Amino acid sequence: MKGQLSYIIKPITLVMIIVLLIVLYQSISESTVREKLAQNRLNAVSGTTDVLLVLANSYDCLAYRTGSESVYSNVVDVNKLDDFSKKYGAIEPECARSYEFGWRAKIYEVGKDGQPTGAIWAFGAQDFSIGDARLDYMNLSMPIAIRRSEKMISPGKMEVVLVEGDLEKIAGGIDWFCQVGKKGRMTSSSFSIYIHGTVDYDAGSLCLTPAGSKKKNCRQMLCQLEFEGLKSAGEHLLSLSYVEGKVVIK
Repeated sequence: MKGQLSYIIKPITLVMIIVLLIVLYQSISESTVREKLAQNRLNAVSGTTDVLLVLANSYDCLAYRTGSESVYSNVVDVNKLDDFSKKYGAIEPECARSYEFGWRAKIYEVGKDGQPTGAIWAFGAQDFSIGDARLDYMNLSMPIAIRRSEKMISPGKMEVVLVEGDLEKIAGGIDWFCQVGKKGRMTSSSFSIYIHGTVDYDAGSLCLTPAGSKKKNCRQMLCQLEFEGLKSAGEHLLSLSYVEGKVVIK
């Protein structure tokens, strides 16, 4: 009788152990996913906040500076707003560029009710990753003052939309290499990336077509590229070389 019970109990115990291990594995996997999502969200919030603060308070960006070279906190120069809107209509300015994210800023005057009045300025990336190719999205804003003249300062608001995704990561990695290549600090590099779609290069822009979609999302690049593109979704290892002012990618 004992032998029969042992014969029955052992398989049941084994099944229970397997079930417990599966439950434990699923719990750990779900916890890891939640932790990764939380980290992505924290990175997006931090990245957007950094862009807002740098744009508004760096003299290299929009900050107004007096003759004594003092910078007023969150006071932007209207002349710089005009200049940035013309120069950076499709790409982020160098003073606040990120090689991990893509972003676009919109600045406008506001009335007493906080609603937009008067002029609106916008600059930065015009297109972003969508669908499965988008990892995170953030939209933050903060109050600023817009200095029009010595005697005229208007209340305003600055909004930044920031996106983390496949297009931003592959374009950012290539742009970073382009910048260091221009300075003669590096002539070759490589990095791997997972792409949820296909990638091609056309007329100075790198474009991602998400899997199952016909719409291209494109980013203007800092360097001319020699690149045949990526014809399939999945993990890719890119080998980069800086040759005579151009980035060659294999």
